[in-house]
Amino acid sequence: MTYPKTVKCQASGVPIIRRRALLNLAPGLCSATLCLPFSPPAHASSSDALSKNRKYLPVQHAGVRMPRAKLPGGLEVSKIIKGCWQLDGAHRGDRSSDRTSGAEAVADFERFFGSGVTTIDTADIYGPSEMLVGQFLRLNAQLRAKVQVLTKLTITEEDQGRISKDMVEYRVQAAMRKMGVDHLDLIQLHWEDLGTRGYVDTAQWLADLQADGLVSHVGLSNFGTEQMIEVLDAGVRIVSNQVQYSVIDRRPELFMTELCRKKDIAILPYGVLAGGFLSKSYVDKPAESAALDTMSKSKYGTQVREQGGWAFIQDVLQVLKEIAQKHNTSVSAVAISWVLCQPCVPAAIIGARNARHIMDLQSAVSPDLVLDEEDFLAIDAAYEGSKKLPEHDCFVWERGGPW
Repeated sequence: MTYPKTVKCQASGVPIIRRRALLNLAPGLCSATLCLPFSPPAHASSSDALSKNRKYLPVQHAGVRMPRAKLPGGLEVSKIIKGCWQLDGAHRGDRSSDRTSGAEAVADFERFFGSGVTTIDTADIYGPSEMLVGQFLRLNAQLRAKVQVLTKLTITEEDQGRISKDMVEYRVQAAMRKMGVDHLDLIQLHWEDLGTRGYVDTAQWLADLQADGLVSHVGLSNFGTEQMIEVLDAGVRIVSNQVQYSVIDRRPELFMTELCRKKDIAILPYGVLAGGFLSKSYVDKPAESAALDTMSKSKYGTQVREQGGWAFIQDVLQVLKEIAQKHNTSVSAVAISWVLCQPCVPAAIIGARNARHIMDLQSAVSPDLVLDEEDFLAIDAAYEGSKKLPEHDCFVWERGGPW
């Protein structure tokens, strides 16, 4: 993997020098494997009873003004986008910190908005998340013009064989009704099996709905580079592709970034904190402490095992910790800042089970946090300690292919 000699940090605008780190880690350093069972969370019969016993401190904002970013096509979003996969019902995890359902989830939308996180990313397959977004917007009607709603049209393998223009319009309007909006700011097409044709026609039907005013912009979700080219060649104006991207997952750099640079398409990264593994919660902790009690932890735990196991993630965390101490910030802020410095990345999608992480999010976009060449090289060296660097495009592995 090679880097251009000089690139401009997307977060700070500061030119930085990038080159491949060639530091070899000691043999056996990354030989341990993360092999933990996925334990579905046990849910209480009455979440209301639990919520009455919880005590939440008010979110203390760091005084950092959340920057804004413009996607190609002109849609303005907050630099941090609130991801809503955590609201699908399979991310409750530790009950004491769970705010992923009902009134608590709606209240947290207000707290994120108050911190400057005005952009919400959801999907039609994230359980009740679109309805929760709708409740938030109905309770705060005066904020609708200030909130950017991004959602997804998810076409499963079952739907792929029967997709039609009418079905696409029905699904888009269903999302609008759930959220109580008269248009979608960005609709992102997710096509489950890219080996099955039909995604080009579906993207064109979304473009027709854009012309009709139902959606403002059309994007993609987890599309491969070749399939993106097909959609573009069909004349569909794509403003973004949402893909996994983090200090430990650099698959977009293989093919995606170059295409996005040439075609003026934004990369909207998710998985930036690898389900929370790239945070202080796991620094110097044994593998046994990583309870895979949510869907995201299970997903990213499997990825960590693929890349080198618990020793690998600890090597990365140690580097992030040292950089965080150097800049007087948090481990997760460094991990987010790194992604925001990558080409074609205007903003980052961060999923959170509660609003306690707001200060970390603000720190990640603070003008006081400017990663330097030494930081980038140290992160690169830790990343290259992985026993398996990627050779294939975004989301190939998740679809059952090789890493």
